[in-house]
Amino acid sequence: MMNSLKQFATSRSPRHLGVGFCLMLICLLVPVGCKNQGFENENDKLRAERSDLQDALKELQNKLALREGELVAIREQIDEQAEPIEGIEPPRLAGIVLGMYSGAIDSDGDMKNDALRVYVRPVDQHGRQMTAIGPARVRLLTLPAEGEPKTFLDQTFSAEQFHKAYRSGVTGTHYTLKAPLPDPLPTTAKLFVTLTDATTGRSYAAEKEVELVRGGGGVE
Repeated sequence: MMNSLKQFATSRSPRHLGVGFCLMLICLLVPVGCKNQGFENENDKLRAERSDLQDALKELQNKLALREGELVAIREQIDEQAEPIEGIEPPRLAGIVLGMYSGAIDSDGDMKNDALRVYVRPVDQHGRQMTAIGPARVRLLTLPAEGEPKTFLDQTFSAEQFHKAYRSGVTGTHYTLKAPLPDPLPTTAKLFVTLTDATTGRSYAAEKEVELVRGGGGVE
């Protein structure tokens, strides 16, 4: 009986309890360590993949920069070698023509002319219509036999306004400029239109006699 008690006491001694506790901790910590090791390996893999992608991106950027430099060099060579074709004269602005129906209009239907509408056609050196851009000026003047000319209308249009005035339809292709008319009006007046070519800086003018008041009765 005494031997049995002694063996039991020995098995429950602090030394044996400490060994068992350590064994239990080892059992608990081993799976955790394996899990952390797997997590670190996954991070290493992601870092390696990101590094590979960054290297590939840098290589692609270097190739693009190289291609861009080659294209710039090719363009410069083409520009240096470009020369006009001999014996061919390219179209150039040589004048403007006022459309037949340029003149006063009734814009609000009250049977009274209150606006001026001008059809402008830029033409080249062969008299063929072409597009143009530049500031324009529209004037209406009376030219009495005696005395000084009198201006009834003087309006300028910017290059952008002239560009936006381009029209193409059943009435033909032209630039339509509109301006309000003062009141009272002379019966007739001289219409002067000037267009300055934005490319060369040269100005081109055209004129036309227009009727402003229907059936006469205008101011002199």
